[in-house]
Amino acid sequence: MIPPEIITDIERERQRQDEQWGGAEHDDTHGSVDWMRYRRKFEDRVLLYDGPQTRRDALIKIAALAIAQIESLARKQEKNRARAATARRAMGWKS
Repeated sequence: MIPPEIITDIERERQRQDEQWGGAEHDDTHGSVDWMRYRRKFEDRVLLYDGPQTRRDALIKIAALAIAQIESLARKQEKNRARAATARRAMGWKS
C-alpha cells in the first residue's frame, strides 16, 4: 500500500502541473517521446540532487508526470474509440 502522504504529494504536484501548463488540453498535445523526455529531465536531477528531500521532490514530479501521461493516453484511447464507433455508424456497421 502506498502511504497516503505520498499520494497526496503526487496529487498536489499534478494539480500544480495542470495549473502551470493548462491541464488535459495541453497534455494531450504530447506524444510518448515528449513524456519520456520530461521524465528523463527529472530522473537526471534525482542523480544530481544531494539531499533526500530534493530527490524525493524530483521523484514526486516523475510520478506525477507518469500519471499525466497515463491520463492522456486514456483520453486519447477514448477519443479513438468514439471516432471508430462514429465511423462504423456512418458506414452502416453495427458496433
